[in-house]
Amino acid sequence: MAKPTKITCVGMHLGDRSAVVRCDLPFLGRRAAFLHTRGKARIKSVPRLAHPSHPRRLGRGQQIRLDAFTCTSLRRAVTCRSRNGHGFTVGKSFQLTF
Repeated sequence: MAKPTKITCVGMHLGDRSAVVRCDLPFLGRRAAFLHTRGKARIKSVPRLAHPSHPRRLGRGQQIRLDAFTCTSLRRAVTCRSRNGHGFTVGKSFQLTF
């Protein structure tokens, strides 16, 4: 089974109080999970996968903070949550937004 570390996440500032986290899902083609500081998560098609110069890859059981978000890698998935409680859990077998 492939490890979720193939999921690459990037946090981006969009303004003074606004940010987004994007996690590319290469096993789903050109799809990525997005979470904005002011809304629910979405999974949508993207024109190309992001290739940040310093991608944040999570090892199993690791947790990192990306701007206003916390992302955790589990055995089969990566979960990212915003401070307002919205987020997503994505893996090869399933994709959940909340």
